[in-house]
Amino acid sequence: MSSRTEESPTEITVRHTLRFGGRENTLRVTGQKPPVHPSDNSVEHFFKEHQWGFGSTRGGWLIRYEVEHPAWDIHPVRSVDLDWDWARVYGPRWAFLENALLYSSVLAVGSGVRVYPKRILGAETEAG
Repeated sequence: MSSRTEESPTEITVRHTLRFGGRENTLRVTGQKPPVHPSDNSVEHFFKEHQWGFGSTRGGWLIRYEVEHPAWDIHPVRSVDLDWDWARVYGPRWAFLENALLYSSVLAVGSGVRVYPKRILGAETEAG
């Protein structure tokens, strides 16, 4: 995967490209400048500000980890261009996204992130 950022005085464009299976998949997002701080009850805030992350181990155990970073400003999104072969990149279960409508786009300024060690949830109960 490669990424490129282009900026002008009034906008910023981020383009991600993934070559996979003989095809170029691209995501391009253009946002306006300067960045702004979204309200705490906005969709943008909901998607970018999470204290906890979750996943699973290869053995199927639920894991939880803590994520810490300052609140991120956003560049209000002006346009999104998504050309992605979901089934080829992620497998046939994801083919339904080919015709799905985009719900939300967030172009966050970002910062360094601190991720604290994961904890396997439920392991203590099973072991005890």
